[in-house]
Amino acid sequence: MSKELENINLDDYKNIEVEMNDIKKAKMKKTLRKEIIRRKGRKRKTVAIVASLTFIMTLGIISQPAIAQNIPLINTMYQKMGFSEKYLPVTKYVGESVEENGIKVTVDNIAASERVIRISVKVESENEIFENPSSLIHMIGSVNGISVGSAGSAYNIDKKKYVEVIELSSIEGFPSAGTVKLNMFSETYKINQSIELNVDFTDSYKNNIKKEVTMESNNGEYKVVELEGTTLGTFLKVENFKIEGSDGSKGVLLKVDDKIYRNGSFSSDGEIAYLSCPDAVYDDIKNAKNISAIEYKNEDGAVVFGGGVKSTLVNSEWVSVPTMTEEETEVKNKLFVEHMEKERIAKESSPKKIKDNIGYISELISQDGNKVNITNVERKDGKIKIYIDGDERNDILRVANDTFICDDNNKNYQFPELIRENGEGYIIEFDDSIEGKVKVDMQDMLINKHGLRFEEEEKLILK
Repeated sequence: MSKELENINLDDYKNIEVEMNDIKKAKMKKTLRKEIIRRKGRKRKTVAIVASLTFIMTLGIISQPAIAQNIPLINTMYQKMGFSEKYLPVTKYVGESVEENGIKVTVDNIAASERVIRISVKVESENEIFENPSSLIHMIGSVNGISVGSAGSAYNIDKKKYVEVIELSSIEGFPSAGTVKLNMFSETYKINQSIELNVDFTDSYKNNIKKEVTMESNNGEYKVVELEGTTLGTFLKVENFKIEGSDGSKGVLLKVDDKIYRNGSFSSDGEIAYLSCPDAVYDDIKNAKNISAIEYKNEDGAVVFGGGVKSTLVNSEWVSVPTMTEEETEVKNKLFVEHMEKERIAKESSPKKIKDNIGYISELISQDGNKVNITNVERKDGKIKIYIDGDERNDILRVANDTFICDDNNKNYQFPELIRENGEGYIIEFDDSIEGKVKVDMQDMLINKHGLRFEEEEKLILK
């Protein structure tokens, strides 16, 4: 508690006025009184804690994320896992915890739109037990007593601590106020707890644009029929767009003016798909002059890796269930090994450069002989920008869509915030949240003859 309080800049939050109930006030006073007594005789630090007391008491349980923002490591990790900086104006700080069997789970922040609720969670253990956090403590959400779709991504800070971002989603939409409950359980560690929050996101819901859509030419087989811009991303309802699996072999990129946004989560109901673009928020849509969709899919003959298993819940534990025969799995594994060897050779033989402590491959050559070049990199103002161009639009866009950055130890993976048009090429933009050297890499180094094909953009007309 004390380190977090001492790092707070009170001037940033002196105008925040949120009520706190009497029970919470008493609990906070008791905790801080103990801290002040412990620091008796250390006048300067004690004054800082007393000054912080007034701030915390007016902050409340459901308020702006002041404390979480003042823990740089935690805040950075959350942003990498989908808690975008764009969400901060509508993000509320919670700070509620439960403990059982030496494991403490804390809900740090929550943000909501009509389609999505995002919750950031910190998990701490007394012992070094966390090797693979996603397989340890399962978290499932409900809203007003109704279970909803839950997904999440976790990141180890060390063997005693990890952070996770939980995403609750609903095709029908969430109410602006009510009760959000997060259930946490693990047979391995004998944990069965929950945290229940009374929330009101009325102000957040005011920033919402929902429009029926027609497509100017509609040459593709798919049809975008609805667009909804919210404070937590933009959502597309797409007809004639059946999605099978989750290998990224099919999707629709959203283009807003000169910016291209990648897909986030999706759901499918027969021939209707619901796609999210989490980095394109309400303000981006409200101020847009032109909005388009770019369909992509694997061409015939492409080899799609990944898949082969699905996860299902059995006796409160997630288990993997095969979806292919042994023969199919063997063939796919063989192709994968061959593909990875070709990719290793391509990486070793490609020219490399370093600038602004960013290491990158400066030239890729497709199987058709076309070149894709990284012509420049920039690292300033909290952003990393990768400039690319080349001989053929589809190859350039494939590389842009596939590019990610990581640290020098091949950890802290981060995908683009957006892709921006730049003459005949593109600029790939990332948040600069990785300390030290950064490596630019691609999900697929090989630009094959068969692979993702990006169609021409289709202009969306909002009714």
